[in-house]
Amino acid sequence: LKDMANIEDLTVTGGYNGIRLQGPSYAGVKNVSVRNTANNGILVRAGDIAIDNSTVEYAGGSGLVLGRGASARIFNNSHFRYSHFAGIYAQNNSTFTINGGTVSDNEGHGISVDYGSDGTISNVEIFNNFTGIMVSTGHATVDGGNNVHHNRQHGVVAQAGAVLGLNGSKVMQNAQIGVLGYLGATVVMNSN
Repeated sequence: LKDMANIEDLTVTGGYNGIRLQGPSYAGVKNVSVRNTANNGILVRAGDIAIDNSTVEYAGGSGLVLGRGASARIFNNSHFRYSHFAGIYAQNNSTFTINGGTVSDNEGHGISVDYGSDGTISNVEIFNNFTGIMVSTGHATVDGGNNVHHNRQHGVVAQAGAVLGLNGSKVMQNAQIGVLGYLGATVVMNSN
């Protein structure tokens, strides 16, 4: 994709990456299903993407990967599930917001925020992943309305100097620790 594109009402099946955006570019993805890719469902490098009411599932890598300062806005009941690695993986100074939907049944972490990236998570159900949310050398705000439950290891983890704000969300019934901060992480919790 080059410069700007809108992808609507489409099913993408197979291929190495289902959708790849190389910036600086913008893509709007609405009512799209991406499934059964060999690598990542959606890969964004240095671009900007809006994902609206879409589903990414059965990726051989991660569902959504953001890198090289990419940004994403995810909303209106989007789903990231059944990926071999993470449901959503932000790395290398990328940013994202997700409001609504589910991140579930991924073999790796549900949402992973790494290497200077920043994520804001609201009104999302995160369950049956390895760890629900993993923040490492990054920043995440887990705002109101989230339900992080029944993950196979921990609910929410901040490590290696990460900063995590946890506000008005439920973290319960995970296999090990609900909220874990270590290796110099800062965790601020309010009304959880």
